[in-house]
Amino acid sequence: MKPIIDVSKHNGIIEWDRVKPQIEGAILRIGYQGYNKTGSLHKDPTFLENDKMCEAYGIPREFYFFPTDITEHECIETSIWILNLLKKYGYMPITLWLDSEYSNDARTGRADKLTKDTRTQMLLSVRQKIHAICPDWKIGIYASQSWFYDHLNLAILYQKKVPLWVARWGNTPPDVMADIWQYSSRGVIEGINGWVDLSTRDIPII
Repeated sequence: MKPIIDVSKHNGIIEWDRVKPQIEGAILRIGYQGYNKTGSLHKDPTFLENDKMCEAYGIPREFYFFPTDITEHECIETSIWILNLLKKYGYMPITLWLDSEYSNDARTGRADKLTKDTRTQMLLSVRQKIHAICPDWKIGIYASQSWFYDHLNLAILYQKKVPLWVARWGNTPPDVMADIWQYSSRGVIEGINGWVDLSTRDIPII
C-alpha cells in the first residue's frame, strides 16, 4: 500500500511529477490560525501551488487547517475563511481535517490551555458551521493518540461520528477508532527534500 503524505510550506518546493508514483494521495495544509492574542488567519504560502500541481497530475488530495479558536465568534470567522479559500470546490465532496495540538513547544498559544470540553466544542463548532454550507464535505480532526485521550473529549467525537486522523508513530496502530493513521514523521519520498509524514487507511485491527 502506498502512503498518503501531508505537506505544508515546511516541505519546500515539491516535484510532484516525481512524487506521484510513490503515493496514494496527499493532504495539503491550506493554512493556520496564529497562536498569539489576535489569532489571525494565514494561508499556507505553498497551498495554491501544491493544489494546482496535484490537480495537474491527478493526485487525490485532502486538506487540513490548524485552528486556535477560543470563542464562538472566532469559529464563525474561521469557517468563513476556510470556505472562501476552498470555494472552488463548492459542493464537491472533499475531505478537510482540523489539526488539534499545541501551538508551540513552550505551550504558550492562545488555545493551548483550553479545557478538553471547550477545545472539543471549538472544533465541533467550526465543523458544524462549514457543514451548514457544504454538507457533503467530510470534516474530521487530526491529533496524536495521546492528544485525543488527554486534550479532547473522545466520547463526544465518537458519539458524533467525527472522522479521526490519528498520529501514532511506529508499527503499532492506534487504539483510537481511526479513519486514517499517521504512522511516521520520517518518511522519505523522492522529489521532496527532508522528512515527510506518512499515513495510511489500511489499519490493522489490534
